[in-house]
Amino acid sequence: MEPVFRHAAGGSRSARAGRVQPSRNCGAGTHAAERSRRGEGTPGTGCGARAPRARGARCGARARNAAHAARPLRTESGKSPGCTGRRSGTGHAAPGASQRPLFMEYNRTEHRMAYPMKTRLPLLLFTAVLLLASCGSDSPSEALAPSGSRGTSDGQPIPVTSMTVETSMGTETRTFPGQVEGDRRVVVSTMLMARIDKIAAQEGDRVTKGDVLIELDASALNAEKARADAMRSQAQTALTGASNQLSRFRALRERGSATDRELEEVETMHEQAEAALAAAESAVAAVSQQLTHAMITSPVTGHVVARFADPGAMAQPGQPIMEVETTSELRVVASVPEHQINALAEGQAVFVDVDAIQGRFQGRLRAINASSDAPARQYRVEVDRLEATSGDDPSAAPHDPSGGGMARLRPGMYARVHAETALATRGARIHIPEDALVTRGQLTGVWVITENNRALLRWIRPGAHQASTSTVEVLSGLSAGEKIILSARGRVTGGSRVDEQ
Repeated sequence: MEPVFRHAAGGSRSARAGRVQPSRNCGAGTHAAERSRRGEGTPGTGCGARAPRARGARCGARARNAAHAARPLRTESGKSPGCTGRRSGTGHAAPGASQRPLFMEYNRTEHRMAYPMKTRLPLLLFTAVLLLASCGSDSPSEALAPSGSRGTSDGQPIPVTSMTVETSMGTETRTFPGQVEGDRRVVVSTMLMARIDKIAAQEGDRVTKGDVLIELDASALNAEKARADAMRSQAQTALTGASNQLSRFRALRERGSATDRELEEVETMHEQAEAALAAAESAVAAVSQQLTHAMITSPVTGHVVARFADPGAMAQPGQPIMEVETTSELRVVASVPEHQINALAEGQAVFVDVDAIQGRFQGRLRAINASSDAPARQYRVEVDRLEATSGDDPSAAPHDPSGGGMARLRPGMYARVHAETALATRGARIHIPEDALVTRGQLTGVWVITENNRALLRWIRPGAHQASTSTVEVLSGLSAGEKIILSARGRVTGGSRVDEQ
C-alpha cells in the first residue's frame, strides 16, 4: 500500500486550488485529476470534479482539517482513510476506519520514520522487566526456567549445609599494636669497677644459665687476694705458736711452776691469734667473692638480645652491659588507649596475628597495667598462654609439636592483638559467617531457604567485619529465624530445590 499524504490548511498551492494528489483510494486517476484542474469535471463524479467548488473540493477540505501533515497511515481495518473513491462519490473516509497509527509515523521535519511515544514506552518497560529478571540468576536460561525443574541433573534436591539466623548482643573487635617478647628479660651488669677484657656472647646467641658472658680485668683483685692469703698464713702461724705456749703454761700451772696470772696472759694471746686468723680468712673470702664478679655469667637460659659495652671499656657498678631474654615462654605486650582500657578484662580470650610468619595464635590477657604512660596515655597489657590455632600456616617447623608455627615465633616480632569489646549502644545484632556471602558486582547477598525448600537469593547490607570469629554483621536484609545456605554440593540458582543436611 502506498502512503497517502494529507496537507494541512493553508498548505501547498494545489491544496488551495482544490486539487489533491493521486491516490488509489481516490476514485479518479491521473486523467480525472487533469480534467479537474481544467474545470472539466462533472459534479458528483469524484475528487476530480471542480464545479461547484464547495462540493468538488471535499477531499481538499478534509486534508486541510487534518491534525497532522503528510504521514503514511495504516488503519486497523486495513483501509486508507482517504476519499472513498470515484464510485461512492461522497469523498468521505470509509466507515469504521481509525485514524490512530499502530506502529510508526513519518516525521516530516526530520524526514524519517519514528516510533510514537505510546509504542516506545511499552517496549522500554518490557526491556526493563527482562533485565531485572536476569539479575536474579546466573544466566538468562536459569532465570526463566520453571522453578519445578531446578535441582541436580537427575532432578533430586541439592544437598546443602544451612544455619538458622540468630541475634546476639552487639560487640565489635578492636585491634591493638604490640610485639612479641620473652617471659623474662634480665639486664646483666657488674658490681665492680674494672676494665672489660672479653665479651664471650654476642647478640642473638643462645646461652644457658651459668655460661660466662663477660670477663673483667682481675689483676688488682688477684694481688689483693695474694696479700690476703699471706696475712691468713701469718695469722695461722701466730695461732699455732700461741696454742703451743698455752699448752706449756697449763702444764706448769699444774706442777705449781706458773702462777694464774701468767696463765691468763697466755690464754689472752691465744684468743688474739685466733681472732687474727679469722679476720685473715674473711679477707680472703671477700677477695675471692670479688673475683667471682669479675666473671659475669648468664642468670637465665635464653637469648642475648642487647649488648651495651665493648671490650676495653670501663664497667661501672650497676651499669647495664648486656640483656638476656628467656624464650621458653613467649608473650605479647600491647598498648591500649585510655578510652578503651575499661572494655578489657584480665583473663579475656584474644587472638594474635603475627604477620612475619603469617600465623594466628590464641591467648588470654594476663595483666593490665594500672597506670598509663603519661605522654601517650597508653596502658600496657600482656597476653600469655599463646597457642597456635588450627588454621595457622601449615609450613611450620617440623620439630614444633603443635605444627602451628610456635617454633618460628621470635621475640621482637610485630603483632596485632584482636579483642572483642562491647558496643557503646548495646542491642540485638545479626552475624553470619563470611562463607555464606554471595557477591554480584557491588551487591552482597545470601541464599535463603524458603518454606517450600527453595533457594532464594536475598540482597543484604553488610556491616562490620569480626576478624576473631570470621563473621559479618548484617544491618538489613535478614531476620532472626530465617535459614541461610552455608555450603552446597552443587550449583544453587534461584528457585533450586535444596535438601538440608
